[in-house]
Amino acid sequence: MHDKEDISSTISDPGPIWDCEPKWDMGPKWDTEPTWEPDHPIELPGPSEDREIGAPMELVPNLDEKWVVRKGHFLGVLVCNHSCKTVQSLSSQVIAPKATHDDNSLDLLLVGGRGRWKLLRFFILLQFGRHLSLPYVEYVKVKSVKLKPGANTHNGCGIDGELCRVKGQVLCSLLPEQCRLIGRQCRQSI
Repeated sequence: MHDKEDISSTISDPGPIWDCEPKWDMGPKWDTEPTWEPDHPIELPGPSEDREIGAPMELVPNLDEKWVVRKGHFLGVLVCNHSCKTVQSLSSQVIAPKATHDDNSLDLLLVGGRGRWKLLRFFILLQFGRHLSLPYVEYVKVKSVKLKPGANTHNGCGIDGELCRVKGQVLCSLLPEQCRLIGRQCRQSI
């Protein structure tokens, strides 16, 4: 019936006229009355009272401790501190299903082997939440991870979706009580 768009309102009312040209003869207008009080900064609560008193917190792991060493070819090394849902946010697409943000550990996934077919199989099974069933995927809870690349490896490292060049080794540790999440508990666990 009406195959043309009704544009009568846009013709009669062109909308506001914006003054978008810069005014070079005027200086900046500074807010003379700030909305914050410099004498009263925001204070966040300290560590919880139920923590053992006198036990110093170790922010950096002791490098003299014995480390468990895994050598070999890896298609991927994933370190997670939460369940890490994928972009599609389907309930089955969780990279580290046993990870929680408050368990004082990191979840390490080692995707061993070589070849595009193994990597493709890992990604396909990740879509269905069955990637941990692969024989070349190892899932471990750790306190720290130290990565030393081999001689003929790529030096790219993806950190939260950003690709970074890395030279030398990488040390990834959990820093306890560096962040407090405010909100209600989840209704269901993943």
